[in-house]
Parts: sequence; C-alpha cells; structure tokens
Amino acid sequence: MSRIKLRVEEISAVERKDWPVTSGVPLKEGTVQSEDQLALFDEAGDIQPCQFKALARWPDGTIKWVLLDFKASVGKQTEAFYELETDFEGERPGPDTPLEVRETEDRIHVNTGPLSVEMRKHG
Repeated sequence: MSRIKLRVEEISAVERKDWPVTSGVPLKEGTVQSEDQLALFDEAGDIQPCQFKALARWPDGTIKWVLLDFKASVGKQTEAFYELETDFEGERPGPDTPLEVRETEDRIHVNTGPLSVEMRKHG
C-alpha cells in the first residue's frame, strides 16, 4: 500500500466542519495510471468521499498532478491529516447526499440535498 500524507491547517479561530478543500498533489512517474487507483482516508483510517481529476501526465501516460476535491473537518487553530492512497482497489463511498432528478410532462425537479430546484422544460 502506497500513501501520501496530506495536512489541512486552520489558522483562524473558527472550527470547520465539512469544509470544501481543493488541492493539487504531485505524483511520482510510473505510479498511477488512472484516478480509479486513488482513495482518500482520514486520520481514523476511514475512506472519505473525494473527487479526483488528473491535471497533467508524465510521458509514460501516468498521472503527474492530480486535483483533489473533498470536505475536511478541522478544529480552530489546529490541523487535520489525511492520506492519499495511490494503489487503491476497494469500494468507494457514494456522495453524502445522492442526486435525485425527476421529470414530469412540463417540469424537471433536481434535488441535491442542500438544494432543490424545479425548472420548466419549455419557455
């Protein structure tokens, strides 16, 4: 198992719960072929929902830079640690709030959990 340690620091006097984090991480040439090999773990060793996107590739086609988008919880003026696994083969968690889309004859309903939108199909 190959893991890269990541640190999220909160320098203000505000506690962050499920705060959005975006970070780029460089990867060694020849190690990661696709985003499917990546997984993010918290300090307790639990896998966390995370979106991965390859930003650059090495000449051999492996990922050179990967972008991570995830939610972090960090106490005020402290830090939290995560680990990026680069050879993951297990099950990944789904989103916290599954996307729901419903269509009627004249409308489309989209529910993301925190946001619910209804749109007319025409006009």
